[in-house]
Amino acid sequence: MVISCYVNYFCWYIYGDMIFSVQIKFGYLIGSCIFGLLIVIYLYFEIKKYLFDSILNTLILITGTWALYRALTIIIDDDRVVGKICIGTTFIIFVSPIKAIIKVIKEQNYTFIPIYNCYLSFIYSVCWLIYGIFITDFYIKFTNAIGIILCLVQIFLYLKYKKKYPMVYSYHKYYCI
Repeated sequence: MVISCYVNYFCWYIYGDMIFSVQIKFGYLIGSCIFGLLIVIYLYFEIKKYLFDSILNTLILITGTWALYRALTIIIDDDRVVGKICIGTTFIIFVSPIKAIIKVIKEQNYTFIPIYNCYLSFIYSVCWLIYGIFITDFYIKFTNAIGIILCLVQIFLYLKYKKKYPMVYSYHKYYCI
C-alpha cells in the first residue's frame, strides 16, 4: 500500500509539473517524500535481516522513480495522458476502502473502518476538490469526488453499525499479542 501511494503521489507531482501548478507540485512532493521516507525506514530495518534484498529493493525504488519520471515527462509528455495515469493509480489506492466497505457490510462489523483516516481523507478530498473546481481540472475533481463518496460511505457504515452493534470487536482485537 505504501509503495502504491508513493507511485500515486509521484505521478500527481509530475502532472502538477506538466500543468504548471505549484500547489499540486508542492502538495504531492510532500506526500511523495513522506511515503518515500516510510519505504526507506522499512528497508532500513529490513537490512538487518536481509541485506542483499534491502539494497536491491532500494535500488529498484530509485531506478523505478527515475524511469517513471523519464517515461511520463519525455516519452508521453501529454498532461491529459498523465492525468489519466494519475486517475488509474488513484483507483489502485481506492481498492483499500472498497475492500473495507465490503467487509463491513458482510460481517456487519464497524471496527474494520479506520474512522480517523476516513475523516482526514474526507477533509483532504474536499480541499483538493475545491482546488480542482477553481482551476477547472477534470482529473483532480473526478478523483477527489470519488474519494469524498468513498469516505462518506465508510463514515455512514461506521455510524450505522456502531449504533446497531455497539460492542462488536474484530477478530484481530481478540487475538493480538
